[in-house]
This record gives sequence, structure tokens and C-alpha cells, in this order.
Amino acid sequence: MYLRLLLLAMALIGCKGSDDASANLGPPDLHIVSAGDEPRQLLRYQAVKGAQQKLEIAIDVAISAGEMGGPMPTIVLTLAIVVEDVTKGGMKLRTTVTDTAAVDRDDTRVPPAALSGPLDLMKGIVLVTTMAPSGRLSGTTIELGDKQLSGPAKAQLAALTTSFDQLMMTLPEQPVGVGAVWRNSKPLEQNGMKMIAVNSIQLTSVNGDVLGFAIDTQVHGDDQTVKQADLVVDMKDITGTGAGTGTVDLRTLALTSELATTFRTRMQAPGEPDATAMEMSIATRVKPADAAPKPVDAAPK
Repeated sequence: MYLRLLLLAMALIGCKGSDDASANLGPPDLHIVSAGDEPRQLLRYQAVKGAQQKLEIAIDVAISAGEMGGPMPTIVLTLAIVVEDVTKGGMKLRTTVTDTAAVDRDDTRVPPAALSGPLDLMKGIVLVTTMAPSGRLSGTTIELGDKQLSGPAKAQLAALTTSFDQLMMTLPEQPVGVGAVWRNSKPLEQNGMKMIAVNSIQLTSVNGDVLGFAIDTQVHGDDQTVKQADLVVDMKDITGTGAGTGTVDLRTLALTSELATTFRTRMQAPGEPDATAMEMSIATRVKPADAAPKPVDAAPK
């Protein structure tokens, strides 16, 4: 039962804009709260054709649900990002999962070996997307090759897609300075679970092409029924909060961030007389996998 609960947890982690990765998400719902201090500038991603960056994403999950609970093994994904082309529409990014791992944590009830199989299937999967200079992603497709994914592997892939979408921060359409705050709301859907996330981003520093930011997230959802694998659960009182800080290099796409999120809900499976309160905490850390990413000096031709 505890491992099945993990599958449901990964569905929550992997909530994304649409079950169709190539769906047209429409214009971003982004509102300026404050333009920040002078001097102000229009912030835009400037990666050139051929630029490369490796990122490591580590995810810690802990779940409390009645008498069940405790930390899960740490999930570590290594991504290789290549800017395949640059056009007026933006940068075509090709992101490959080059490595995966499940690392033991103190007091976990799930052995890392239980996740190693699904994680191994993730290796070699490619995400292809177009990123506008504002950071808006569109036309995302997933290349599986000859892989057949099901169960936990699909949940991991959903988590990967969402993590990438959240990492590429959308920038305002007007000049801003340090202290600027912008907010966006986004519908989330995964395996039937529907929620709304409201993100508030503050620009904390500008050092050349490197931006520092802080983020605050509020999540809520209507009462609903969720099915993950063979587990059917009624979910009520869905809420979530998150906060974190990070940096992003607009030229090299190097990212660092630490984000802590907590989801709370009441779950009730068919036949159970009472609902069970569940709380899930997620800590996500992102950093460049290489100390010195490959520089690209030449402008696109």
C-alpha cells in the first residue's frame, strides 16, 4: 500500500498543464505587481545555437497519511540541454535524460531498488520544445524511442516535464528592475487531478545575465476522484503552498534553485468509512551538473 501511495504522490508532483505535451497552452496569465527599482530593463533569454547545459534535479518526498508515512528515496535526474536552433520564434531546446538514480534516505520504508527499474526506463528519453525569449515554452514533444512506459515510469516522466516547465521561468513583457514582482496563475492537470497554481516571483538581483529570484506558490483544487494505476481515491480539501529561491543565467541556461512545497488533502478509497488526512512535502534542488558548462561564443548563422 505504501508503494501505491507513492504512485499517487508522484501524480501530484507531476501535475502539468495538459496530458498532451504538445497542446497549445495559450498566452501566459502573467501580471506585473511591481516594476521594481530603476534602472529597469527588458529581460530576455539569449542562449545561442549550439549552447549546452547539464542540470541535476534532486527530489525528496515525504508523505504522512494516517499510520503510513515517512520519507521516500531521493530521486536524482541528470538532464543535458542543447540549443539546437534559434529562430525568430525562439530557441529549439533538446533535453535528454542522461542519468537517473534513487538514493537511500534515513527512515525510508521504500528501498531504492523499488524505484530503480522505472527510473532506468527514463534514461535516454528526450523532450523537444521551443522556448520564446520570454521563457514561454510551446510545442513540447516527448521522444520515447522504443521504450514502453507504464505506472511509476509515467509518473516520473510527468514529474520531469513539469519540473522543466517550472524551471524555465516566464519573464515579463515590460522592463523591470530589482524588487519587481510578477504573478501568474496556471491550471494543472495530471491523471484526472485538476488544480490551480498561483506563482508570485520576485526579482531579487540582476548581475549581468544572471537573475536572482524568490518564488511563492499557492495551490488549490476542487474535491475530485483520482485514479493512479489501480488505486481510486476521492480527494477533498486540496491545498498546497511552496517557497524557494534560485538563480538563472539567461545566456547559458544554468539554473540553481531550492524549492520546498507542501500538499495537503483528505483521501478516501471506496469502501473506507472515513477519509484519511494526507500531507506530502516535496523538496526540489536544481544545480548545474558540470562545474564548467561548455561555452559557446559564436553567434547563430
